[in-house]
Amino acid sequence: MTELNKAKESLAKIEEKYDKSKQNVAEREREVKALRKTIAELEKQLNFEKVTAEIKQVIWTAIGQSITNQWEYIDAIYEQIGLIGRAKKELYRARNALGNMADLAPKMIEVLNYRTGSQLIKMGIANRTETISIIKRTTTMKNLIQTLDRKIHDIQADITKFQNRFTALQDKGLPSLEESGQLLSHEKYIKRVSTFAAIQIADTSGSSSAGPLTGQALFNKLDNLFFIKNEVAHLFDEPPHFFKYTEADETIGSILRHQLPPRDIWQDLIKLLLNQS
Repeated sequence: MTELNKAKESLAKIEEKYDKSKQNVAEREREVKALRKTIAELEKQLNFEKVTAEIKQVIWTAIGQSITNQWEYIDAIYEQIGLIGRAKKELYRARNALGNMADLAPKMIEVLNYRTGSQLIKMGIANRTETISIIKRTTTMKNLIQTLDRKIHDIQADITKFQNRFTALQDKGLPSLEESGQLLSHEKYIKRVSTFAAIQIADTSGSSSAGPLTGQALFNKLDNLFFIKNEVAHLFDEPPHFFKYTEADETIGSILRHQLPPRDIWQDLIKLLLNQS
């Protein structure tokens, strides 16, 4: 019994020491966690995470205001993009309808101008002036097509300049203006920018490096934003206007209203004039 009691006492002492050891380990773990938390907070302060996030918020707010200031011009550019689309469709239709008619017209008019009235009557042409007028419809259409082509080329140059500048901004991190190929409303776009900005600002803490933040590192963090802020304010060399738009739109209307010679009449004129030449 004496030996058993001694053994029990020894076990009790060992268990007591073990329990105290576990308590010490738990205390040390709590201390380590507390120290790690303190270190993390200090590193955040040294890395200026809060300040960097605040700066980003200020810059994004300025970017949003610049976009708002420019929005009527962006809207105008997209109206012109819409016009370009309509013009190209109309040019395609008009060119197909014209075919080679305008190329044949000068020779046909030459025949009419070098024949006497009696000769033309024998050929089946009753009225020289009226016939020439019908033929000249083809050259009028050709001129309208060429005029519209020049006008949309000028408009496209302005559009391309804007698109190139905005693409550069997107490469730096500004969200797209479009959804399913269409310009977003101002309200939806500003909301898109705000959402994007919030995500980027929230990512500030995750991108911090250990140790104090250097001036170069801070510059690298904010360089893109400063670029966007500056370039958004200079998207346009001058405010877009609708002078070229109106002229092009008028030309589209003229093309739509213009009537080429009916195909049957045109084929008859070819037979009468070109086959007789």
